[in-house]
Amino acid sequence: MSAGRDADRRAAASTRRLARITVVTLLILLGAAAVLASVVVGPDGARSAVLGVGLTAVLFGGGLLGLVRTAGGSRSFTPVLAAFSLRLVLYAAALALVTRAEWVHGPSLALATAASIAVMLAVELVALSRAPAPELELPSPPGLRQPATGGAPRSVDRPWGQTH
Repeated sequence: MSAGRDADRRAAASTRRLARITVVTLLILLGAAAVLASVVVGPDGARSAVLGVGLTAVLFGGGLLGLVRTAGGSRSFTPVLAAFSLRLVLYAAALALVTRAEWVHGPSLALATAASIAVMLAVELVALSRAPAPELELPSPPGLRQPATGGAPRSVDRPWGQTH
């Protein structure tokens, strides 16, 4: 098996793992936000909290689709950047439109959105730090090699500690 195919397989497995973690976390957040807002504010609060978590799902789900695209063998980030830009514009427009709806409970929407974004960022950072996604790793510049014991790359031309 070639190293390229092996790396692609590891990248796809890592992306699937991150997708599972993202979906499960969003489902837990969705249920928790709905129940908590329903108890504290009522039905309008529950709907607003679910909408806030839904907006977070759009934001993080779109990012995950971009990651799947890069893990699927595409080496171009142009579609990923275009999708990210479009997602931000749509996200802002949706948020501006929903805040004008009469049934939206603003504090529930804001709190659920902010809390779910914070939780999703933390969960994804932990997931990526435990099993880094190969497609997110930058290639080492020429002249650098990884030490056998791990750690930071070092120059082949200069031993440790030399600055000149």
